[in-house]
Amino acid sequence: METNIDKSTGLKNLKTVLEERPEKSSHWNEAQNRFHFIDELIVKCLGWKKSNINVEVRGDGGITDYELGALPYAILEAKKETLQFSFPPKAGVEKTTKLRNIYDFCSNAKSAIDQVIDYSTRRGVPLAIVCNGPQMIIFQTIVSGQSLYDMECRYFDGLKDYQNNFSKLWDFLSPEGLQESVALSALNVTKSSAIPLRPSSSIANIREVKHRNNFQENLNSICQMLLQSIANHEEVKSDFYKNCYVNLEANNRHLLLSKNIIENRYSRATAPNKPNAIREKIRTKSDNSGRFEVDHHVLMESITTEPVVVLGDVGVGKTSFFENMYQDAFGGKSEEVYFLTIDLGSEANLSDDLKIHTIESVFSQLRQKYNIDVYEDTFVRSIYHDEIERFSTGIFSKLRKAGGTYERELVSHLAQLTSNNANHLHATLAHLAKGRNKTIIIIIDNADQRTFDIQQKAFLIAKEIASKRCSIVFIALRPSTFYLSKTTGALSGYKSKFFTISPPPADQVIEKRLVYALRVITGRIKLKALRNISLPFSDTKNFLTLLLRSIRDDEKIKVFLNNITGGNMRAVIELVADFCGSPHINSQKAVDAEKVSGNYKMPLHQIAKHALLRDYKYFNPESSFVSMNLFDVDFPDPRNHFLCGMVILPYFKGIDK
Repeated sequence: METNIDKSTGLKNLKTVLEERPEKSSHWNEAQNRFHFIDELIVKCLGWKKSNINVEVRGDGGITDYELGALPYAILEAKKETLQFSFPPKAGVEKTTKLRNIYDFCSNAKSAIDQVIDYSTRRGVPLAIVCNGPQMIIFQTIVSGQSLYDMECRYFDGLKDYQNNFSKLWDFLSPEGLQESVALSALNVTKSSAIPLRPSSSIANIREVKHRNNFQENLNSICQMLLQSIANHEEVKSDFYKNCYVNLEANNRHLLLSKNIIENRYSRATAPNKPNAIREKIRTKSDNSGRFEVDHHVLMESITTEPVVVLGDVGVGKTSFFENMYQDAFGGKSEEVYFLTIDLGSEANLSDDLKIHTIESVFSQLRQKYNIDVYEDTFVRSIYHDEIERFSTGIFSKLRKAGGTYERELVSHLAQLTSNNANHLHATLAHLAKGRNKTIIIIIDNADQRTFDIQQKAFLIAKEIASKRCSIVFIALRPSTFYLSKTTGALSGYKSKFFTISPPPADQVIEKRLVYALRVITGRIKLKALRNISLPFSDTKNFLTLLLRSIRDDEKIKVFLNNITGGNMRAVIELVADFCGSPHINSQKAVDAEKVSGNYKMPLHQIAKHALLRDYKYFNPESSFVSMNLFDVDFPDPRNHFLCGMVILPYFKGIDK
């Protein structure tokens, strides 16, 4: 099956087709797109004879738009140009990526791919094409021993892309190219030899767990509570944040790599096409008494109708910032401030309606924390005072002397007002802020732990609450989510002011927590949760003391903690808490050495060993959340062997060894 033109003629014809393409072509429907462009592309540019093309072929699965070749070799599904495809960023210079990356990324592409896969697999056609005019996706449909969604596809994004990469388009889709299976050979990643088995495959039980002994288990349990969950104990929460919070402006000289990456990420996320980002870092200051104060720019947001977006990476300390802001900045004026937190990380997972959950959470916290029942009769009558005044002069005013009929109608009217949860929330907040002169701070926290759609809904809820000017509303987001939402989501229509939180020094965070844990374990801070712990407190005290000394005195440990977790404070706290009583460390021996010398120090390699293995006997990249195998490969392509090293190496240039 020969072409009726050569490649150079095809490229020349393509340039002519593109030059003659009318300005209003983007409004073509599918039929016009096929007649005016796709037909021209196939015949004039790719050299197909009309006798070798079948259109509107009825068969298993439905009616195909184009079948190329008598066998056929490929099926092409046409779409109108307005049905745009979205491709994942940075898929490669050659514009090849796993089909799944496009399938999961774009709903328009997903439906078109599903349609043509159904045609192709039912009719045994190995290659499929979807095209909306300027965009095209080419992929396999029959793959043995592997999901076709995990195979590579080649896409073209734009009319200029056809012209600039015409040679590839010709090789793939010309009659000779399809007959020689050029596209199938190029896209079939299984063409290379299989990845050799790893040496670890000879281990019978690679996921074998290394169990703790009784001493290690007890030590781990109490340290987990002292270093992680203690912040959730209401009896010490205020004191905990006063002593354990690390100022956001603290110098982090040990964070060799991640600090610049994080700063650049914030800049790219907040102003992708602008020279200057409209943002500020969260700043804090202290007066002469050492009390914490929030920079006045933060609280000035209370007079706006927009929520304040707090931008930070996972585990960077957004929740700690909010808690500390309340405990230290408003703790002494708690009777004047209502601090309400909607934690989307641990709440609302079972709720179908985020808006209803938010309202119910606010009402519940007002009742539990501030003894305000928003449905109590006196409170309801006070917030709807103006409504009652209007009702008293309305059509039911004549019933005042009718033996309770007026009161029943009034109660019915108030019940109707309170039944609208959203309006009742706004009325409640307005009464508390303006009637009782309270400062209301609402935090929508951990939204970044939820799906993108839920984060969009959370922002819109925050926007609606803030628009009433009765409360200061903060919402925490990740840079990646902020960027996507700012370009295509809910944030694209607003100019909200936002603040970024950079990670504090991990070693300072851990030191403060260890010091506080020692105060608790020595009895200077009373905690009810310790009453039933069986481990002798002296052993726990000795282990925490030697661990604190090790971190303070060893610069290498400080550097390790700051860089292995990449600025994720949640991860570094979890790492250190889990290290206490690690099954890979002889904790009893370390405690005994501390008792004898009083100056024992934990070596870095012990902490590194736990970071690598955690509770497993052998290294497992899935469980070792702070490490990876730099030279691992996941598909048999030479480009994959040193990919991680090539990505990481540029960031190490200029770092003082």
